[in-house]
Amino acid sequence: MKAVSDFREIYRPSDMIEVGRITSLLEAEGIRFYVNNMEGHSVGGSPPAICAEEMRLMVERQRAEEAISKIRDVLHIEIL
Repeated sequence: MKAVSDFREIYRPSDMIEVGRITSLLEAEGIRFYVNNMEGHSVGGSPPAICAEEMRLMVERQRAEEAISKIRDVLHIEIL
């Protein structure tokens, strides 16, 4: 099992639909990830829940650049 320090934040998804698209791609590529603070966010156009923090997409540190590239190229989501 990897430690939290083995992961790097690469993006803050805006909603659960975006999370689903991104995580499906990462799973298909075999890139380990987790989404921090998914609780409290709504799905499918409902008003967003009040939440103290934004969701954070965390990926394996050693594959972070690959994950960013895949998300940009396949999903056309701009990641800074």
